[in-house]
Amino acid sequence: MDNAQVENMLNQPIAITDAAAMLRHKIRRNEKPYQTTLMKLDNSLIDRWYEQVLVKIADKQGRVPCGKVWPSWLVFLEGVHLDEYIANKHRYPLINEDQVKWWISFFTKATVEDLHNHGVAFVGEGWALLTMAIRHHFAEQKWEKIYSKSKDPREWDRLANENIGLSMGRPLPFNLDPDDWKDTAERVETFFSVKVTPS
Repeated sequence: MDNAQVENMLNQPIAITDAAAMLRHKIRRNEKPYQTTLMKLDNSLIDRWYEQVLVKIADKQGRVPCGKVWPSWLVFLEGVHLDEYIANKHRYPLINEDQVKWWISFFTKATVEDLHNHGVAFVGEGWALLTMAIRHHFAEQKWEKIYSKSKDPREWDRLANENIGLSMGRPLPFNLDPDDWKDTAERVETFFSVKVTPS
């Protein structure tokens, strides 16, 4: 499938009722109680998104382009949750810049042998700190450039499209090189995935 075909497919209209329905959980009678609660909460958020976004961006036939559905939902969901994150960010540990630089230097230089020699506890804690610092960075950037500007989810969508790099995790913070970071993440994730287990 070439780019023109993909673009044509993404521009095909879908009824907003179908768009919301395809994301809603189908709750079975024998679902576990916690799962049922979470599914109902998700469905309630989808109903909010439907009313606050889809209804307002749909054409006169109640349709939107297919390719708009999932990105629109993700922007809405992130906006709802980021508000809570920002309100409570003082409860998260702060990682100072020297620590971040140290861990970046360690992970970008470490071979899989180095990771293995340092062990799961050391590598796990360091990786958690570094990835948390990156998540904090993007949360702050998205809040500043998108979600703090308005309470209207349609405005979030517009601003997210103007700052499309943020949604794609770019540019990386702390002067991280995308290719180096991809290679680093692959090494670390491989290290975590290979475990001794009884056969």
